[in-house]
Amino acid sequence: MKLIKLLMGLFLCVSFAAFAAKNHDVTPMQGGKVTTTKDIDIEFVLKKDDMRVYLRDHGKSLDIKGGAAKVTLLKGGASKEYELKNASDYFQYSGDLGEIAGTKAIVVVRIKEKVFSVRYAFD
Repeated sequence: MKLIKLLMGLFLCVSFAAFAAKNHDVTPMQGGKVTTTKDIDIEFVLKKDDMRVYLRDHGKSLDIKGGAAKVTLLKGGASKEYELKNASDYFQYSGDLGEIAGTKAIVVVRIKEKVFSVRYAFD
């Protein structure tokens, strides 16, 4: 009898934990790649002549006023660092970035006292 009560209690705990840990949607909204870190979704869009970083907290745009973003692109043993400008609700860099295939990116964003660092690979 005690074993049944123990198993029922364990089942209820696991059920409630699964309900409380419900995942939020992390699909790309701007056509980039999304990574979640510290409950913040960071979407990185990389094109030949433009890169953008969008931050969302459970689907809502994060206030990035006073923030800064830096991207390091790695390709073929070479690396280049870019400072992105604050463009209202995202960070952006415009300029020739070359071929995207085979590029790896390290994105570092600072918002107030928080720092977010994520990596992306473009095959």
